[in-house]
Amino acid sequence: MPRIAAVKAALLLTLAGPASAVVSVDTDLSRAPQAKALASRAQQLVAEWGPRVNTLLYGPRRGATLERVRIVFEPAAREDGALSYVREGVIHLTAGTAPAQAETLLIHDLTHLYQHDLPEGKWLLEGIADYVSHVQFAKDLGPRLRLDADGHLSGYSASQPFFYWLQENRVDLRQRGYLAGNEVTASFLHWIVLNKDKDIIRRLASAIRDDKYSEAVWAEASGESLDRLWQQFIQ
Repeated sequence: MPRIAAVKAALLLTLAGPASAVVSVDTDLSRAPQAKALASRAQQLVAEWGPRVNTLLYGPRRGATLERVRIVFEPAAREDGALSYVREGVIHLTAGTAPAQAETLLIHDLTHLYQHDLPEGKWLLEGIADYVSHVQFAKDLGPRLRLDADGHLSGYSASQPFFYWLQENRVDLRQRGYLAGNEVTASFLHWIVLNKDKDIIRRLASAIRDDKYSEAVWAEASGESLDRLWQQFIQ
């Protein structure tokens, strides 16, 4: 059996405001020792972005909700092709993933660790995680989608694989298109933050945390129903 290579570091996560917490970060390289550089970068990202994620979701005065983050580096992607995922509170990240992509995936899954469960709203949890990872971290997702007159994505290339897949499969986004996928939801949330309610992410995350989420949250925040907001977004 290969020797387990575990790197442990106590990282001080300081939030804006009086709340702070020490989070233990474990990186397990036993299955992918070649990921040493990626593991070091992952520790840095958790140290920097743990408090940012917490603040984005819940505001500057909420103390960190994590005591420990464990990241296991895998030699290959999961059977379904996923390069990063969370299983039983542990982040699994595939060694050899392009650095920029690996970092964005890590921030996405770090966000999941801070989130609370919403069994009937996985689309929203995933959309918020992509908002954090793509809009706030990678800054590679805008607040608009390019649609043709029939509600299909248009003008996307294979360099934007998810949008390109929706485009090539002619997915109609006119009705409840926010359910079509993570990046679509994240772009929608980005638009709401800029045009309707700058605090919508905190409102949604806090409502989910407090077991008070319903579609009424959207109307309370913006004066518009969820589906009405979507129609305005795609106009």
